[in-house]
Amino acid sequence: MVSDLSNQPRSRPKPSATGPKLLPVASGKGGVGKSFLAANLAIALAARGRRTILCDLDFGASSLHRFLGLPNRYPGLSDFLCGHAASLEALAVATRWEGLHFLAGDGWTPLLANLSAGRKGKLIRHLGRLAADFIVLDLGAGSSLATLDFFGLTPAGLLVVTPDAAALTGTLVFLKNLLHRKIAKKLSVRNEPGLGRLLQAERERPLASQASSLEEFAERLAPDFPSAAAEIRSLCASLRPQLVLNRSRGEKAEGELLQAAERAMRRKLGVKPAVCGRIEEDPGVGEALRQGRAYLDFSPAGRAAEAVHRLAARLDPAGDESAPQPEEELARRLIRIPARPSAAGRMPPKPATAFGRALRILRALRLEPPPANRPPALD
Repeated sequence: MVSDLSNQPRSRPKPSATGPKLLPVASGKGGVGKSFLAANLAIALAARGRRTILCDLDFGASSLHRFLGLPNRYPGLSDFLCGHAASLEALAVATRWEGLHFLAGDGWTPLLANLSAGRKGKLIRHLGRLAADFIVLDLGAGSSLATLDFFGLTPAGLLVVTPDAAALTGTLVFLKNLLHRKIAKKLSVRNEPGLGRLLQAERERPLASQASSLEEFAERLAPDFPSAAAEIRSLCASLRPQLVLNRSRGEKAEGELLQAAERAMRRKLGVKPAVCGRIEEDPGVGEALRQGRAYLDFSPAGRAAEAVHRLAARLDPAGDESAPQPEEELARRLIRIPARPSAAGRMPPKPATAFGRALRILRALRLEPPPANRPPALD
């Protein structure tokens, strides 16, 4: 829940002593709104006064610039990985939102979809050195090794799902692949004859003959490889993915579908996910994209806008305490309009209207109980 932001002094956020917080955003399948969420979540974090970098890591299909209303003309990560740029800082593009910078993806460089281990390691090291509070990583859909490794940088990445069986099944498959990737990397350094063959055999078994859960697989390993079994259990227990339900219609069946998916993740993978946000279906999302504008700029009072700001507040709880700002200032930062009237003594009509909408949204975030005829948020 967002705290009361009114009548509070503005303070500049201090950089974290432990480096930027990484927020990888992924999905088990394409078309669920992953890039929409990454772009607008970054805008919302910047509006809270956080230094935020939005990074397009969807190698081979980079299009995140479109969700910010930017042209595809900036050098990006491909230039850095190919040695044409000395640092990521030199490539970060300042956006129209104060505090938000954008790192473009692979641009026009071919064959970067499958990064080598060396390039991947180089990129991870340099991302951790960036001067920012948050780095939002928009990853490719599905389970490529690069996507799995970037998502695995933190135990609590964001997984975007829609309320349909295909998307939730894709999420389950993504998490299974992620855990097998983590297990393989963790146990590959062990000099235990036969363990590697067992791990590979389990991954390659037909679905019908695989262990019904990773816990069952760990039990099979325990007699001969007790430490490996303990490592598998520890990896499963440490993973805490955060699910974001996008394009929600508030139907009861959505909650039931999510609960079934959560039970499957716990039972089959030993993973305890959290549903950290629900974003309503909003036609303004598609219209903003068609007009080449960011959604929060196009529709600051739209159906999905409140949910995006709520999610930003949940992911940035310290922001409510260390960098509180008046609602009016947050609204101005969000839509980037002057704090004072123009020389003519009044705001231009369109920005003023957008300002009013943004202000109403931020005031509404001091959340009162939902009306009886509206389903409660899943978070």
